[in-house]
Amino acid sequence: MILGNFCIGFVIYWFVTWFPSYLVDDRGFDLLQVGIFGAMPALVAIPTGWLGGLVADRLVSRGTSLTTARKVCIVGGLHVSLVAVLTLVTPSAILAVALLSLSYGSLTFANASVWSLPTDLAPPPGHNASLAGLMNFAGNAAGVAVSTSVGALLALTGGSYVLPVLTAFGFALLGALIYLFVIRRVAPLEAKSTPQTPVAPAS
Repeated sequence: MILGNFCIGFVIYWFVTWFPSYLVDDRGFDLLQVGIFGAMPALVAIPTGWLGGLVADRLVSRGTSLTTARKVCIVGGLHVSLVAVLTLVTPSAILAVALLSLSYGSLTFANASVWSLPTDLAPPPGHNASLAGLMNFAGNAAGVAVSTSVGALLALTGGSYVLPVLTAFGFALLGALIYLFVIRRVAPLEAKSTPQTPVAPAS
């Protein structure tokens, strides 16, 4: 869960930190165009995040196992997000924005089930917040990593976004593989009991 959330966080924070710069530097948008078109991925992400939760709930209510429901939504969403790589070969700026909007929406679709995992997997009782906190730490660490690494790649390649885009969505693919193969079963984990130190009786 920690590794998977680092991967999906890396891609989401790419949009948060570098998407406006991409529009200006790679697509030649001015500030007004960035204000208009830069909002498109976020506007798409609002309904797709809700849709991701709805689809997962519907799958479970129709008898699909929790493991299958979560993996279909997470792995499927992460795979669809890879359409962003097609921006590297399309000359159309509008089509690039549309592809990136679909990509970001797919990430939030997946994220609805990602953030259900702490509740699904937490050993009873009272470990949900601990698991969610560990996941959140990984996601924010990814924000630090993408902020610095993309800047370094841009400097290394003279401002080309080819390597940054491939790197970011390489993490999306890695995340899909982690959620598919590393998390084998979505069910509550067993809490390991710790030996209690005997307390000496009061004298």
